[in-house]
Amino acid sequence: MSASTLCEDRQPQHDMVTTSGPFLPTVQVLRAIAALMVLLYHVESGITAWFAPSGPLPAFGIGASGVDLFFLISGFIMVLTSRRLSARAFMVRRLIRIVPLYWLSTLIFLAAALVLPQREGQDHSLGALVTSLLFIPHARPDGAIQPLNPVGWTLNYEMLFYVVFALALHVARERLASAVGLVLGAAVVLGGVFRPEATVLRFWSDPIILEFLAGMALGRLYLSGLRLRALPAVALALAGILAYLLVARMPEPQEWSRVALWGGPALLLLAAAALGPAPKAPPFVLLLGDASYSLYLLHLPVLLVFKQIGGRLPLPWQAPATSWLAAGIVVAISVAVAVFCYVAFERPLTRRLRRRLDATDRQRLAPAPARAS
Repeated sequence: MSASTLCEDRQPQHDMVTTSGPFLPTVQVLRAIAALMVLLYHVESGITAWFAPSGPLPAFGIGASGVDLFFLISGFIMVLTSRRLSARAFMVRRLIRIVPLYWLSTLIFLAAALVLPQREGQDHSLGALVTSLLFIPHARPDGAIQPLNPVGWTLNYEMLFYVVFALALHVARERLASAVGLVLGAAVVLGGVFRPEATVLRFWSDPIILEFLAGMALGRLYLSGLRLRALPAVALALAGILAYLLVARMPEPQEWSRVALWGGPALLLLAAAALGPAPKAPPFVLLLGDASYSLYLLHLPVLLVFKQIGGRLPLPWQAPATSWLAAGIVVAISVAVAVFCYVAFERPLTRRLRRRLDATDRQRLAPAPARAS
């Protein structure tokens, strides 16, 4: 989350920055929820592993499914916001949106790796840095396929999706969804048949990439004019929540079971949010949706700083109240850091780069002045 799309930058008054897509407040709320799910998952697992192994905090493994919700939203939003963009403009906008903050977070983790005690499986080699910056899947010494910023594995999937999407815009705009589906579907089938050993091929053929296609399909339904009344939308949302509750205590699913058990409920929620009525959302929740990318990328540094501090304080970790208080503090600081980063860095930089891109495009497309005879 990637959360990456993971959120589109927007102009003041909650107007989409891209002129080709509408603003959907309920989808923006889902972005906030997805980022919070991942945050709570890491906070609970971190505090439990480091300080309170007796487990006073309830297990929240289901929070990792926020990634699946992000992937679905990404596929949905790309369909809505790319209709008037060239392949070049689409890809440059994606890079402007994704790269600066991700590279910053990567450098933060590199600095931490050089200063703080080694974490299990940590890899700060030149190869790890280069593959992280270029969104190339890379296996750490412990076998985990993760970049320097551990949550960046989702952006490796996002970047694959963006490249395939841009190529489809270039060669098959009228059959965009079919072209993207053909490429990603073929990757999954071939990966399942041949089970490649190469890290890149094994990673990029995981069935999780089909969640982008499900989001795209929902985007096509939205563009076709399909809308749900309040009652069916609420029923879909309740079905998604119930499905989450049914699988919440299961071990983390993998491959096809993840797509079904985690992607399925996420699709129900997104369908309810995208196709149903749009109730008014609290401004702070919308702001948190804006800042969801910052929250996704920067909450782990906050958690790791807390690990260093918490390990040096004489706190009664055997008391459940201590774990709950610690979790609340980490969540609050993570949200504050994310909102500050979004307002002070992410949003202004994205707007500045997009203005330069728009100015360059206008100059490139402007007719050449007539020569004097």
